[in-house]
Amino acid sequence: MLDLQAGAARVGITPPVGVPLSGYFAAEGRKETAREIHDELFARALVLNDGRTSVAVVTLDLIALGDAELQMVREAVQRMAGIAPEHLIVACTHTHSGPIVEPFPPSDLVPGQADEDYYRLLPRLIASAVATAVRRLRPARIGAGTGSCAININRREFLPDGTLRGLPFLGRNPAGPVDREVGVVRVDRRENGLPIAVLMSYACHPVVLGPNLEISADYVGYALSFVEQALGAGSVALFANGAQGNMNAIIHPGGHADAEHLGHILGATAVKVALEMPTHPQARLRAVTRRTKLPLNPASAPEEQRKYIRFLEAEHERFSREQDRAHAWDIEMRLAVANYRLYKREHMELPYLPAEITAFGLQGEGVSIGLVSEPAELFCEYGIKARKQSPFETTLVLGLANGFVGYVPTPNVYSEGGYECEATNVAPDAGEQLCQTMIKALRAAYEDTASFS
Repeated sequence: MLDLQAGAARVGITPPVGVPLSGYFAAEGRKETAREIHDELFARALVLNDGRTSVAVVTLDLIALGDAELQMVREAVQRMAGIAPEHLIVACTHTHSGPIVEPFPPSDLVPGQADEDYYRLLPRLIASAVATAVRRLRPARIGAGTGSCAININRREFLPDGTLRGLPFLGRNPAGPVDREVGVVRVDRRENGLPIAVLMSYACHPVVLGPNLEISADYVGYALSFVEQALGAGSVALFANGAQGNMNAIIHPGGHADAEHLGHILGATAVKVALEMPTHPQARLRAVTRRTKLPLNPASAPEEQRKYIRFLEAEHERFSREQDRAHAWDIEMRLAVANYRLYKREHMELPYLPAEITAFGLQGEGVSIGLVSEPAELFCEYGIKARKQSPFETTLVLGLANGFVGYVPTPNVYSEGGYECEATNVAPDAGEQLCQTMIKALRAAYEDTASFS
């Protein structure tokens, strides 16, 4: 059996005032760049080593990282921390009050482009967190468990006419599928049992603040601060969003008091789970990566999308002429989504969307933990399924990780319509394909950790 070592660190990645913020189109009300910094953004890193294998989990208070940005981070981490790309999971919390960090469509959709100086510095800041965590490696103990938290809700609300409530705030569907599980991994110092880190996973869009103009980690920041304060000085809390494609916070939009309230509820749940679980000093650690090619959505093919945009433009003109402001505004939202989807599709170089899944497995006496990444706004049904079919006793889904392919809904969404249907660039069978790849990666990691002692 192998003795476990662990180290954790966090590094600030807050951009300057004046950067454009991500997550909302100008049509949704965010027509200016960031006016002020409400709370700091961080890169948080947890490094695990069993004497044979080193892996790192990094969580970022950003909306997502595309392939080019991810490659820059991977190169910086390998150079500065010695962690290979296949042993690295980089997950974004998906805050909608953070900076744009990738080349973006024209300014009629968002107010400005990514800040070039920040864009170039960001990979080194992220790698600094990993390098610091590596330097802090020490003998450790690890455990995992789960709890339940009800600060999220299915957002696909059907209206009386059978359509779905649209942007900017979507809706509330208490009868819809929901994933309330909070997955928690706790890592302690072996010599005294003091916490090194807590990693939590929970499926919920960080959109409590709506299209505001303040830089913020949203409810996630409050949850992590709560955990760190509860567990004591020196501990690092990390948050990975789960399969949150159809999950919103129960308050949306709201203010910072609402984000703090929801964050404290989630943080308290994570602390309870962390304090109740036992931790163990020995575990075998393995990393497995699987890749798949997600089929593209025929409806988003450029020519089809241009036809749809022309239809929406004609509808907007009609509603405006009839002075039907409510329907005209709804069409404005849909036009923003349609133009963004066209922009993304036109910039695709392949006839499919490549998706990468990485699974980390830890097994030992009292330890059976699986961590699996997925690069999407995956619907919660798939996250639940991947956890249920995982061979590990506790499995955490780390969403919006190691790339970004956008929304991956369940097949029924393509006939029901709604925002996610109009936004996705993948075909109806892509979700099951991605889910099965996650399950296969978890099973391979499980078999690898069981194959040697």
